[in-house]
Amino acid sequence: GPAGPGKGQYNLYFSTWINLWTSVWTVDRWLDAAGWSAFKTFRDSWPNRAPGWIFLGVLSLADMLCVVDLLLNWERGSEGSVYLREMFEEVGKSEWELHLFVASFTVPVASGFSLIELFRTNKHDIENSKSDRENIIEGLTLLLLVFFWVPVVIVSTTPGGASSLVGNAYFFTWASAIVAIETFVWWIRDWRKGIHDVVRMQEEEYRRAGREALRRHEEDVER
Repeated sequence: GPAGPGKGQYNLYFSTWINLWTSVWTVDRWLDAAGWSAFKTFRDSWPNRAPGWIFLGVLSLADMLCVVDLLLNWERGSEGSVYLREMFEEVGKSEWELHLFVASFTVPVASGFSLIELFRTNKHDIENSKSDRENIIEGLTLLLLVFFWVPVVIVSTTPGGASSLVGNAYFFTWASAIVAIETFVWWIRDWRKGIHDVVRMQEEEYRRAGREALRRHEEDVER
């Protein structure tokens, strides 16, 4: 496109995205003010870590499509630019494969967890808690995704990488990695809170048992 990677049309690129975002945001605010079902209302009803999984799935899908577009069309897009042609020619096949593998792996995984969360009861319902096994599987999956996305960002967005130029692939790669890390941090916070709640319940149970034992002892003494 006229504002694609390496074209140097930064004003056109950013103003186009800003206009799109402003239009969507304005329509969403209007729907919310009118009392209709807006995206914000729908998003607020997502239970647990559904927002993180949904955003990760959407961003990784967009990133995968952008990288595929770069892979298939970089020769045509670099016509007239020796720098762009030399840069993309030096991008190894393994780098393209790594990036596409991580993105294509993330899409179904994030979609699966998103569907599980969305078909769970609403977050305003107290019955939306997860089992310990599900929490562990979710945490290990997020840790794996973080281990996948960090090297992809390091390799692809540094100078000479496939997504190093200012463009959709660059920003979607960074956004996918950031959302994966943030969702994992979210899981760690909830996991630590769960441990704290269990310890607090055990302490309360211990105090209750102590008070009960003391009461029985006092009753025995009075007798």
